[in-house]
Amino acid sequence: MLARRAVRTLRQALRRTVYGALGCVLVVALAAAVATRSWVATTVGIALITGTLLLVLRELRELRLRLHKLPERLATARDRLTEQRHVQTRLAVELYDQGRALGRPFPVDLVPLVLRPLIARGDALAADDLGRRVDLAEIPVHVLRRLRDNLQRRGYLDRALRVAEFCTTGGDDADRRVEAMLRGEIAVASGAYMPYVEPRTPDGAPVPGRVLHLVGKSLPHSQAGYTIRTHYIAMAQRDAGLDPQVVTQTGFAPGSAPSETVDGIVYHRLPGPEVKSTPLDVWLERHVAQTAELVRTLRPAILHAASDYLNALTAEAIGAAYGIPVVYESRGFWEETYLSRQLQRYGWDLAQLAGSYGLPDFYLRRREVEDRVRRAADRVVTLADVMADRIVEGGVPRERITVVPNAVDVSAFPVLERNAELAGRLGIAPGTVVIGYISSLAEYEGIDTLVAAYGRVRAATGTPVALLVVGDGPVLPELRAAAEDLGGVHFTGQVPHDTVLDYYSLIDVFVVPRRPVEVCHLVTPLKPFEAFSTGRTVVLSDVRALAAIARQSGAAELFRAGDVESLTEVLLELIADPDRRRRLAEAGAQWVRAERTWAANAQIYLRLYDEMQGAVAIGSARSAGEPASARTSR
Repeated sequence: MLARRAVRTLRQALRRTVYGALGCVLVVALAAAVATRSWVATTVGIALITGTLLLVLRELRELRLRLHKLPERLATARDRLTEQRHVQTRLAVELYDQGRALGRPFPVDLVPLVLRPLIARGDALAADDLGRRVDLAEIPVHVLRRLRDNLQRRGYLDRALRVAEFCTTGGDDADRRVEAMLRGEIAVASGAYMPYVEPRTPDGAPVPGRVLHLVGKSLPHSQAGYTIRTHYIAMAQRDAGLDPQVVTQTGFAPGSAPSETVDGIVYHRLPGPEVKSTPLDVWLERHVAQTAELVRTLRPAILHAASDYLNALTAEAIGAAYGIPVVYESRGFWEETYLSRQLQRYGWDLAQLAGSYGLPDFYLRRREVEDRVRRAADRVVTLADVMADRIVEGGVPRERITVVPNAVDVSAFPVLERNAELAGRLGIAPGTVVIGYISSLAEYEGIDTLVAAYGRVRAATGTPVALLVVGDGPVLPELRAAAEDLGGVHFTGQVPHDTVLDYYSLIDVFVVPRRPVEVCHLVTPLKPFEAFSTGRTVVLSDVRALAAIARQSGAAELFRAGDVESLTEVLLELIADPDRRRRLAEAGAQWVRAERTWAANAQIYLRLYDEMQGAVAIGSARSAGEPASARTSR
């Protein structure tokens, strides 16, 4: 490098000397030509001028070549600098990893080097811990945005908010919006913001028997277990003599009329932004105000909120202001669903995560606020005894909890014979034993266990078998990839609601393969009851909620949750024993018709509302002849 610079300097000095000498000679020659007027001197001057111009042109050509190569040289220099930075970063990350393994502190001056690579490899929490040791104002804002967004996605909202404040300082309107969204969500979940309705006397007495159900979504715009339960509850309550109406959250079903009627049930829509499109505290204030105005108009005797806590907060604020009793129906533990998905997405070890960083505050606050609104409600409804036990742990006395189990409309889900035309379209030959599943495809549903077990079953049996999976969800691409080489697998995606029964009719063995995670142990799904009602043989994983269904019905086979071999054994036994499949299917269809109907559940609600209101005229709506199976857990 030094020799090159010396040669370059020497060449430049020689060029300057030559140009100087030529300039002097040229001046002398021109002076002589002018003085003597000699053609020889003039010729020499012209020759000198020509030679000088040629040298200049040559120099210009070399300069042009050098300029042409300059971008390449600059790019090379930039690449070398980038490579040097990468080497420095790799060394710094290795030093960090080694120090972490040995319990040694990491040098503060190297923190800016490792933040970005730690975030990129998924160690956002470690990066945030390091970031607390430096002034984040000195970190590039694009790195801070990545850190903020990764922390938010992982559910660490307090950490994300701290970083968001630095992003806002050097950022733009989008950064300020993210900060506002974080602040709103934290304020509502922590209880720092509580909705309030000005107490006032209603415009008239409550309408006897009128129940206003507060829900997030509803049919016909959203079809899921929650929306189906809401609709069947409302129809059964109407048939029992009540006047149920439903209001969805502000912003749901934009463009809809102020009210819609579905199967005779009125659904009220509230205009405005959707729940996740504006800061949560701002949204909730507007939602509560609009719902309160609707309540003053409808004058319900009962406010019946269903999961999640936003509906409960709304009902409790309005109920306190207007003196209306509030039921909160906990249909699930969404915080457990969330944590299960996070563990799957990020591959966390729960004990290690809790020990190193603590559990996500999104999860902890969600669990806390759900317990808080349950304690504040006049009565709590839930779906199963195992769920009631969890609610008691949250501080709700058992005598204030009523169990209203999931059920089925047996007229809508009759016992079915196989739809041969649909089977032919899918390529399912007569005599094929179809193993199936119909519902959402979420991580915790365990459909990967079903696919793996089907592959073993297909290899082990001589009976023609097929796998039918109806539904959509985030894991569908992974499931398709896992089943690509198995043969006889049919993924339909989401199908129209009015064709669901046709797909049920194809299934011989209906499997609910939920994973052994807390949300699955706690929450009872709708799908086993629909499968029972249509005369399917039902196989369930042995998570607590499903094991209870198998025990109560005596009509389902169990396998060890998450165990492919266990499910394979159960399926092979059922495939080899058609008589047992038939006996189980008949027993399941009889059990739901005797014990798990929405009509029976309506009687439980009637007694619950009557207890809450005492002498209010809603009791007069009770119909005679309550089923013996209807029960209230107190």
